[in-house]
Amino acid sequence: MISIKPYVLFLLLAAVLVGCKHANDPQPATVPSPGEVILDVGAVQKNMAQQINKVLAARQDALAAKTQEPVPDILIGRNSITIKEVKPLMIGSTVLFGVTVHVAGVARYGIPENSIFTTDSTGTLIMPFVGILASGGDAMFSAEEKQLVMQNSIPKELASLAFKGTGQTDIVFLTDPFCYYCKKGYQFLSQHLDLIGEFNVAHMPSAGSPGSAAATWVICYAIEQGFDVKDVLEFTYGALEAPKANTMKAVSLLVLGQYQRQFPTLFKGTAEAFYTLLDAKYSQKVSTNAQALNNLGFNATPFFQVKGTVLRGFNQDALQKLIGG
Repeated sequence: MISIKPYVLFLLLAAVLVGCKHANDPQPATVPSPGEVILDVGAVQKNMAQQINKVLAARQDALAAKTQEPVPDILIGRNSITIKEVKPLMIGSTVLFGVTVHVAGVARYGIPENSIFTTDSTGTLIMPFVGILASGGDAMFSAEEKQLVMQNSIPKELASLAFKGTGQTDIVFLTDPFCYYCKKGYQFLSQHLDLIGEFNVAHMPSAGSPGSAAATWVICYAIEQGFDVKDVLEFTYGALEAPKANTMKAVSLLVLGQYQRQFPTLFKGTAEAFYTLLDAKYSQKVSTNAQALNNLGFNATPFFQVKGTVLRGFNQDALQKLIGG
């Protein structure tokens, strides 16, 4: 007869009980595969149409003045929106979808015809960026996919002609004077003026960069006064320093002082008087235009519009291909 110690018998019994499965025991959740979850394409089309029409309704008067014709309350329906590509991505037990969309008939109103974003299977959420924590990259879209997705999307009325180069390629540059990659982008473009025709500037000064608005006002003022804007831009994206002070206005005055020392004929008067003039003329206009651009999906800088294609961020190789040479 085999003798079994009591504690060994207890462990064997416990192992049997743990190994037994009962019908009422909770079962582990089944994780779906990307192929088992389907994107509600109709919901994506419907929700996009609602959002675009909402944006257009807010700009109806300005659009009517631009197009010289009434703008309908509802410009597009869901049938105007084509889902060009859908890419599923499994994140844990959740399936997300990278969607490439084409919206017909909206370019003339300053709405991007092509866009990419990430959404859930119900087509109700929008996530422009799904980041990889370790690298900071995008889990869904490559850098090239994210940069070359929109066409004819910076409205002309929200930009100003700064100067003309000797080339044939027109550019619209959406910028913040103290944005590092805006500086890099302009410095690169300034080396290729023989390829550039019209150089247009649209502004989105960052609230997080003190003095950025004041620098933007100076560029607007130089354009309006017929000053040599190319020289002003070269100074802005070359030698202009971001000063420090206790208040936003104090920083702005220091920024204006730099411009006045560099360009003595730009404004003859004190920095305080220059600030008062610029604030009254451009503060509201720049803010309104920046909000309109933000409503169109431009929520950062820089953007470069070249030959109808908008490049998101500064990528020297991609920008070189667009301008040629």
